[in-house]
Amino acid sequence: MDSTGALCDALGVFRAPVNVLIDRDGTVRYAGLSTTGLKAAIKELCAESAGARQPQPRPAIAAGPAQADLPAPNDAVDARFTQDRRGQQAPTFYVESWLTPTPDPTGKVLVIDFWATWCAPCVAAIPHMNELAQHYGNQVVVVGVSSEAADACKTGMNAKSLRMNYAIASDSSGAMSGFYGVKGIPACVVVTSDGVVRWQGAPNGLTAALLDPIVKANNEWFAKAMESMKDGRWAKALKNAPDRPVKGGKSTY
Repeated sequence: MDSTGALCDALGVFRAPVNVLIDRDGTVRYAGLSTTGLKAAIKELCAESAGARQPQPRPAIAAGPAQADLPAPNDAVDARFTQDRRGQQAPTFYVESWLTPTPDPTGKVLVIDFWATWCAPCVAAIPHMNELAQHYGNQVVVVGVSSEAADACKTGMNAKSLRMNYAIASDSSGAMSGFYGVKGIPACVVVTSDGVVRWQGAPNGLTAALLDPIVKANNEWFAKAMESMKDGRWAKALKNAPDRPVKGGKSTY
């Protein structure tokens, strides 16, 4: 399901149903073909080998809502990071497993806390992270990402009777922490809803003076983004799609 129309917008598709053919290299080659044309195009692409055709540059994408209006940092990044990702697009959020229910960060500021149960400073920062989660409520999503395997993290949490009022996940692969160059924990990252990294530092740096303007700018950006969806075109498209009948806002199956 693509209820927001993000993928459809990226492909320039609105009316359903529409077929899109992508070759072995991930390049969009055909769209909106007839049944006869579709069969011929599939045969053609299947006969090609990988790398047979170089992708062409995509046309410029129409400008959407402006990114959250926040000043660029002019100070050095915290020493616990080897990479300064502030002002850059954050990677796709990834963890190996969730130890708590998966949170929904839509329209909220995301605070990622890289930590581990064996790390004394990490454990000492938990009350502060709990306070942040409680204070900002549904405006901020706090996620603690442990560098331990899920079982080890669970064991450590139980042994120390740790209680967090925010989401906890495990990622021993270091997929995200590697992007930020985390070399010491606890280490926190703040990402706004436009996918931009806004801050990197220690948990005690997450103060109201830092977060309040970020949360305010994020709320304003998200409101603008939602304004562009007010016409409800994707909800209407899904409702009228023959293979996904929707009545009263609920699927019929």
